[in-house]
Amino acid sequence: MEVFARSSRCEANVEPVCSYHATDVHEIKTRARGGSITDVDNCLALCRNCHRFITDNPAWSLEHGYVVHAWAGEAEMLAASRARRAWQYGVIGYLSNDEAF
Repeated sequence: MEVFARSSRCEANVEPVCSYHATDVHEIKTRARGGSITDVDNCLALCRNCHRFITDNPAWSLEHGYVVHAWAGEAEMLAASRARRAWQYGVIGYLSNDEAF
């Protein structure tokens, strides 16, 4: 799958559970909510441990951009992407729409 071509390492890196080697595909917006598993921008390559953590902790996952609501459009998907990067790189605060990462 194309998502593994982008990264063979886990794209979540949730410490201390991460095993670093990506084995699972995670949908940010699930198919049940209107997302597509064939949309590479909707998918992340995750290790099994991070995938389980994200699935078992929906509030944390929503806050950190690993899942979105069914009604999420392009703006919400962009906000989720920024939330993931901010959490991963330790950026505190909110980014405006004009700021690039």
